[in-house]
Amino acid sequence: MDGDGTFLPDQQNRLKAQIKILKERLAKANEKQKRLKRELLEEDISYLVVTKLANTFTDPTITAKRDISNAKQDIFDQMRQAVKNNCIQEMISYHRLCGRTIFNFKRNHVGIRLETFYDRTYKEPYYLLFLKDDFSKVDRHTLPPFIPIHELEKKFMPHNIETFIRIVHDCVQAYVTRREQLNEINKLTEEGYDIKILSENMSKSDVDIKVHISSRVLRVNIKYENKTSAYPTQVNITDERGIIESTDDYEEHITKYIS
Repeated sequence: MDGDGTFLPDQQNRLKAQIKILKERLAKANEKQKRLKRELLEEDISYLVVTKLANTFTDPTITAKRDISNAKQDIFDQMRQAVKNNCIQEMISYHRLCGRTIFNFKRNHVGIRLETFYDRTYKEPYYLLFLKDDFSKVDRHTLPPFIPIHELEKKFMPHNIETFIRIVHDCVQAYVTRREQLNEINKLTEEGYDIKILSENMSKSDVDIKVHISSRVLRVNIKYENKTSAYPTQVNITDERGIIESTDDYEEHITKYIS
């Protein structure tokens, strides 16, 4: 203490005061450091969030350009696939026009596809499958049960396989033609015409038809003895009085009868 009573700190007190000031500064520095770390962490989190959102919600102009580019590529791919499919269908049509095609089926079979037609339209195909090491008989097939395949095998296989396939094809084609002709008669019946199929067998080779002509009721029986043909071998026309005409000149007599 000096002469006027003022307290003067000694060296020790000055050191304590300086240490206190330094501690306060250090505490403030630590607090500032923590605050800066927290701010940096928040900035990092914000950056990650913004980046993620930016990747999710891109610039609409860029997205539009990308979508247009993808759409063009999709259209091009679809056009190329359509052209390819058309070429394949065209080649298949060329093969189908031949009526008969051959193909490999799995490992052990060779297949024959038999096309059928009616009124310029493809109908259902039929298939014959032969074992690759045995062409003496048909191993599997999709033919109707009334096709005499076993009789034809005994007669033509294996030395005349081309004739065998041709006759089988003629049989299924004739059957499809007869069936479609009868379907046309059924359509006439549905449309109100006075004609009706009374009976028909499975192969459509024996058919009875009733028709009203000039106020008379006629019954027409049609037989197809030749199973490879769509033309009848016998036609009998009767009314309530009995047979009017059969087979050879029935068209001439039915014309006279109607007139």
